[in-house]
Amino acid sequence: YQFNLGQVYFNPSLQVEHLHVANQCTPGHVVCDVFAGVGGFSVLLAKRGCTVYANDINPHAFSALKLNAIANKVPHRLRAYGLDGKLFLEKMHTEGVLYDTVVMNLPGLSLQFFDPMVSARFERKKPRVFLYSFSFQDRAGDVVQEIIDKFGPERISDLTVRRVKTFSVENLFCLSLIHISEPTRQA
Repeated sequence: YQFNLGQVYFNPSLQVEHLHVANQCTPGHVVCDVFAGVGGFSVLLAKRGCTVYANDINPHAFSALKLNAIANKVPHRLRAYGLDGKLFLEKMHTEGVLYDTVVMNLPGLSLQFFDPMVSARFERKKPRVFLYSFSFQDRAGDVVQEIIDKFGPERISDLTVRRVKTFSVENLFCLSLIHISEPTRQA
């Protein structure tokens, strides 16, 4: 990977997590990486035969993402965008992109961007979402409860939580779930 560490964020210790997500996808999968950075998830997924729609609002990360796709010989499988996360999700919906997997690796803010994705209607697919969030100590339940409170337990399927990494007093957790269904309409 090529980038200027003074201009972008990259944590090489997340390589195991990149591999974990890549192992959940198969060639031909369509992946939406909302906060792609320099391409840690995106480039690896494209190398594994996925079609990747990758986004980062940081212009330095966006440039590095495109360069890393070229350096890894996958620019034909990776479409890069430099948009705000909400605008990117709206664009994917407007363009009719139906993806199998969504990666939302912006731990401090991922939950704020979750609503636009959930409100978009997926006619044929319910993607698996890998949403990353910080929680103090071992309180992953707080993040899970926030999602349940926001959407209701009946709308969430196949939710799992894993601790990915510990940073001082905070832990990085990955919540993996199947797309939240639309609310049931009252007759």
